[in-house]
Amino acid sequence: MTARGGWFSVDRDALDSWLWQLKPPQFKLAITCLGAANYKDGSAIWEAGTIRIPRGSFVTSLQNLADLAGVSLQNTKTGLRQLQDFGFLTQEVTRRYRLITIVKYETYQGERDRSNTNPNREVTASQPRANTNRTKNKEQRKNVSPPEAYELADLLRSKIADRLPDNRDVRPPRWQRIRDNWALILDRAHRLDGRTWEHLRRAIEWSQSDPFWSTNILSAKKLRDKFDAMAAQARKAKVSAEAELEKLRDLS
Repeated sequence: MTARGGWFSVDRDALDSWLWQLKPPQFKLAITCLGAANYKDGSAIWEAGTIRIPRGSFVTSLQNLADLAGVSLQNTKTGLRQLQDFGFLTQEVTRRYRLITIVKYETYQGERDRSNTNPNREVTASQPRANTNRTKNKEQRKNVSPPEAYELADLLRSKIADRLPDNRDVRPPRWQRIRDNWALILDRAHRLDGRTWEHLRRAIEWSQSDPFWSTNILSAKKLRDKFDAMAAQARKAKVSAEAELEKLRDLS
């Protein structure tokens, strides 16, 4: 795999995603994978064999990818594993090649209105109105989240209200004003961070039953920001619980 010409896009919503929280080597690797992925279905000859490469995927080796991204081989191995854990990509590894697929490729590279992206476009008197209309349309789209996001926003709100009925955010009329924002944040956690709706539901249930996290997770933003930390702690607690169970079995 070698660097190729042309261009690729990164949605501005990525600025609010976990991508911008990655360390530089992992960030470079993620952006390199986005740029290397096929924009349309195709195929490639790799070591005397033909490989079908669907849109959003590309074929490479660890060393080739490390060279293209400009990071060490070890950082490439570690970064790919982390990006796979985040749900950003999947890997199909054989003795001959490594097929990498961007899981939500359409989120990053889907068709968008690019009518205002030409840097050489002449500015006219009608341009400000066009920009204003696009801004309004963007704001309208911004406030429309899927029903699953609203369901989880309501779930988080009810859990907080059960414990803290005097919390201003979960009481009307303030709740009516911030409900859309919470749903939007949860939708971004699903679309951009790769969290499934079920994982988000479990995170809400677990955080609101945990003595420490229940005092810290009092908004959808906090839930999204601390998702990885909570997941790590939950896994650790599960391992400890299983170890204690084994001890009890040994005593029986």
